[in-house]
Amino acid sequence: MHFNAATRVATLQHGTCTLAVDATLLPEFDFRIGSLFEFIGTVQVAGLERRVAARAHRNVDGLDMALYENVLRVRRAFLRTLSSEGGRAS
Repeated sequence: MHFNAATRVATLQHGTCTLAVDATLLPEFDFRIGSLFEFIGTVQVAGLERRVAARAHRNVDGLDMALYENVLRVRRAFLRTLSSEGGRAS
């Protein structure tokens, strides 16, 4: 995890994935190495690079990441089922 204070861009890493987060729209961004953050914003795509222009954030230290990732898998499976059934939940 790296934060460039001059550009207010954070480069975050989770596992093998990295993501740039533009924090210029955030009034305060208390960046701490090793902390977990959650962002809401707009994804910007330029070539192969993806960047989130963050509009809101919060610190989520203490979040059970294994449980969170499991919930994401279940949600994605549900959404795939929903789209394959034409939007009808059974």
